[in-house]
Formats: sequence, C-alpha cells, structure tokens
Amino acid sequence: MAACWRVRRSIILLRKQRAVLLDRLADIRHNLRRVPNPSVARTELLEAKASIKEALRLNAAVIQTLRNIP
Repeated sequence: MAACWRVRRSIILLRKQRAVLLDRLADIRHNLRRVPNPSVARTELLEAKASIKEALRLNAAVIQTLRNIP
C-alpha cells in the first residue's frame, strides 16, 4: 500500500517538474526570437533548449514507466 502511494507521489512530482520545464522552454523560445542569429548567447540558448527537450522526454518516459507498475 505504501509503495502505491509512493508511485502516485512520484508521478505528481514529475508532473510538477514537467510544468517547470515547459515554462523554461517557453522562456527560451521567447528569448531566441530576440537574440541575433550568429551569437554565443543564441548557441547557449539552443543548447539549453535541447537539454530541456531531452529532460522532458525522459520525464515522460519515467511517468509512463511508473504508470505501468502494478
């Protein structure tokens, strides 16, 4: 019974993390529109965007795995 509660709690926390990541991704997209194309800042923003997208992918995979626990 406690394990079931832990799984549900983990899913709730992962959803909160997902919301934060999506918010940061939106901020990065907004900033990319303002930064000149050939610049160090743009390169860093693109790297951060890729990192956040990977974190979102892993987040979704973990949520799916936790949902499949009997």
